[in-house]
Amino acid sequence: MTKEMIHPDNVYVAPNHILACRVGKTVYIGGHGATAPDGTLVGKGNIEAQATQAFTNLNNILKASSASLGDIVKLNIYLTAQEHLSTMIGVRKKFFTEKNTPLPPGRTTVIVKSLGNPDSLIEIEGIAEID
Repeated sequence: MTKEMIHPDNVYVAPNHILACRVGKTVYIGGHGATAPDGTLVGKGNIEAQATQAFTNLNNILKASSASLGDIVKLNIYLTAQEHLSTMIGVRKKFFTEKNTPLPPGRTTVIVKSLGNPDSLIEIEGIAEID
């Protein structure tokens, strides 16, 4: 099968990094966080702002892959503090509404000491299967 690397213009792509790869009807989305298209971190110290940007980036990557939030089958979410969990879930609910998908996809949430950018509070990766 052919591999298609996904690099939408409205999501920042770090040097030597692939945002996502579509193989057949499956899209593998690499870890991304709250980075604006210009490469700056959105919402330093603000988990709601960072989660919103991270889910916006996820949505933009999916659109560029001819997929949607309803096609997500698995998310891995990394947070730097347990107290960010309820805010992240609230933001996730805004993106994964019944309009997009009947239930949010399966997820694993891991609390980590830090992420690649020490000011990042969240990172998301996932897998989508396009109908």
